[in-house]
Amino acid sequence: MADLVVIDPERLKSDISKDPIEIEDLRLGGAMRMVRRSGSIVSLVAIGGKIVFENGTFAPDFGKRRYGRLLRSTHRGNGGNR
Repeated sequence: MADLVVIDPERLKSDISKDPIEIEDLRLGGAMRMVRRSGSIVSLVAIGGKIVFENGTFAPDFGKRRYGRLLRSTHRGNGGNR
């Protein structure tokens, strides 16, 4: 199964908030973080073939169940330096 994000490229030109806002993210234990809202640029997100976000609404079990799995890199670099 694949992961997929569907975006509207035309909205990239106008639908992103100019100034970031600070939000409390409950998924991060209530930590505060800065975000720029993207309006309706993203219309659909699927993880592992399951739809987790569609037309502005998260799936009811999003954040309560695991949708995908972490794929660890097998590349052993030198800290990003080339």
